[in-house]
Amino acid sequence: MSGGNLTGHVEALVGGSVFTLFFGFRGMEEMKARHGKGWIHALEQAHRTGDVEAIDFTLLLDLIELSLRRHHAADLAADPYLPDDILLQDSAALPRILEATFGAEESDPGNRPAATSSKRARKATTSPRG
Repeated sequence: MSGGNLTGHVEALVGGSVFTLFFGFRGMEEMKARHGKGWIHALEQAHRTGDVEAIDFTLLLDLIELSLRRHHAADLAADPYLPDDILLQDSAALPRILEATFGAEESDPGNRPAATSSKRARKATTSPRG
C-alpha cells in the first residue's frame, strides 16, 4: 500500500480497516525516552541479523503505537492490542513506516553511508572583502 498525500504517512490494512500511520519527531523522541538513544541501532541490528530472538518486540510495538497516535488515538485507546494486530496482519507496515520517516536508503541499514566529518574546507577566495 502506498501512503497518502502527506509526506511520512503510510497505510496499514487490518481486518478490512485502513489505518494511517505517521512516525515523526515526537515519536522519535518518545522512543528515545522509552528505550534510550540506541533504540534505532537495536532495531537495525535485529533487522540486519534476522535473529528473531534478538528482536526487542517492545521496540516494534512502541513504534507502531506511536505511529497510530496522530490519526487513530481513539482506536488505540479502545484497543491497546491494535499495534499487535498491525504487526501480525500487515507485516510490511513497519518497513514502510521507517522508509517514510527516514527515506528509502535510510530504512535499509545496508544502504546507510559511512559516517563522515561534517567539516568542510573553506574555499579560498581571491576577491577583496568590504
